Parts: sequence; C-alpha cells; structure tokens
Amino acid sequence: MVNVRFVFVFVLLSVGLVVGYSQSISSPGHGGDDVFVFINGQELELQSAINSGQFGIDYNGGTYTSAVDIGHRGAELFVNVNGFDKSLQDSINDGSLCSSGGGSGGYSGSDYLGHVGDDILVDFNGEKSLQKAIDDGDFAYTIWSPPRDGVCSTDTVVQTNCGRTRTVSGTKSCCIPGDHDYYDWEGTCVNFCASKGENAIGIGTAHSCVNSYTGFWPGAADHEECWSSGGFWFGSQWFEITTTMCRCSCP
Repeated sequence: MVNVRFVFVFVLLSVGLVVGYSQSISSPGHGGDDVFVFINGQELELQSAINSGQFGIDYNGGTYTSAVDIGHRGAELFVNVNGFDKSLQDSINDGSLCSSGGGSGGYSGSDYLGHVGDDILVDFNGEKSLQKAIDDGDFAYTIWSPPRDGVCSTDTVVQTNCGRTRTVSGTKSCCIPGDHDYYDWEGTCVNFCASKGENAIGIGTAHSCVNSYTGFWPGAADHEECWSSGGFWFGSQWFEITTTMCRCSCP
C-alpha cells in the first residue's frame, strides 16, 4: 500500500527546489538559489544577493569558502563578461561584472567543471538565464561617487566606480572668494548681485570709457565696457559716460 503522506511530502520537497521561479530550470542546470557567491563581505546565494540589492551598490567580491551540498560556488560557474570568458566569482572580484554595460554571447570555452551561465535561472528584472541577465546589463552599477554636484566647477574630484577611478570637474556653480566688480549691470546693485548668487557690498571704482575721435570703434574691450555703461556715438566722436559699477562678493 502506498503511503499517501510520504508521497505528498516528497512532492512538496520536490516543488520546493524551484520555489520562486515560474519557469522550469534547464537540465542540467540550477536556479540562482543553488549558486553561492561571496559579495560585499558575505557568503550568499546568488538569488538572495540579487533580492537584497547587493548588486545595486558599488560591490566587491572575495572567496566563498563554505561547504556546498547542492549546487555550485560562483567559481564553478562560467560566463562571458565584456567579451571575456571567466568564472562568475572572478567577474565579481575583478569588477568587470559591476562595470559591464551588457553584451551578447555566452561562455565559449569547453574545458570547465561546473556550469555555464545559460544553465542558471535567476529572477533579475524578470526570469532569465544568468548569462542573459549579464547581457542585459542587470549586474551593472553605473553610479560614480562621490557626486559631482557638490563640488565647485573650478575644482576637481576623484570618483570611484567598480574598482575604477577617474578625476572630473565639479558641476556646482560656486562664488570665487573676493570682491567682484561688474561693468554690465542693470537696475540696482542689490538685484544684480543677487542674480549672480552674490551679495552687494557697495559701488565699485568709477569707470570712464575711452575717447575716440577717429570715427572708428574703440578697442573691443573698451567698446564692450562703453556700450554697457551707456556711451554713444555722435557723428565721428564717441561721447563717454563716466559710470560706476556694482561690487559684489560671495554670500
């Protein structure tokens, strides 16, 4: 006589091997919960690492040392990342998986002991093979830090991403320390300085335009300043207008 309870328990256990995936796992193959990696100082199932956001930060690897009863370590899974064949764990360790923007094609080698990325089913922005998730760029982390927007555009900052570094200019508009005199202003100095993100601290040095009796425009710099200060031509003579300028400083 068949033990119904035994059969029921056996079926539950069998189904439990693929809980979390609606697609069938290829044979031979495994789900991401039977793959074990070392990431961000932890030994985790690959699917758990995905679910907990370990690949959503600037991540790093190491060596998985614990015993594995069912499944494989990341060092026994072979994938193609940025056109290079390597193990999954190596791609985590060397930063290539983190910096990969996606691609196409699977592991091309034949001398491996374990599985290739096409044999592993994961749920990463939808169920797909591990290799497909890599090709889709799901494992890529594209944020460089620290951010540039907190650094003045006159300064540089060293950013890091996936083990790489770069030096870039900041994007924040910052006031350069000191007093600043402006010729081409309109309205009150308070409003004008505020438009530049600065404070009005008074009136600058009086400025006079350069006279010209030759019928030609003054030099480019002189002309620019004279024009903004209200100078004008009458016949062949430039009539200068002595004016003042706004003096502003950093808040």
